Amino acid sequence: MSADVSRAAIVARARSIFDSGAYRSLLSTKAAERAGVNQSTPGVLPAGPSGGVGRALADSWIGSFASFKIGDEEIKNTRLRFGSMDLEDADMLLGTDFFLSHRILFSRSQDKVYFTYNGGP
Repeated sequence: MSADVSRAAIVARARSIFDSGAYRSLLSTKAAERAGVNQSTPGVLPAGPSGGVGRALADSWIGSFASFKIGDEEIKNTRLRFGSMDLEDADMLLGTDFFLSHRILFSRSQDKVYFTYNGGP
């Protein structure tokens, strides 16, 4: 699954992973920088440490992005959390916050993911 994250005219393609065990979604710092956002960008706010399995914590921030698109769903003028977490070969982690606001169908035979927005944050 890939997501397009943009700020102004900059478009960055990001490889996403689904993690139902993650409390919230997170964009990697590298992907945010490719979209023109870093912790020094005006309007970016510190969001505190984020963590996953284990005790390691990494700083995270919340920044403004012109748009965020997964498949045909596009959200304009949104704020996304990004941080220096090691997501291995992915740029974004879609967590429980995404699962709670969408209905999702994984079709292994078609090698596709289908989803609809249910509402919510």
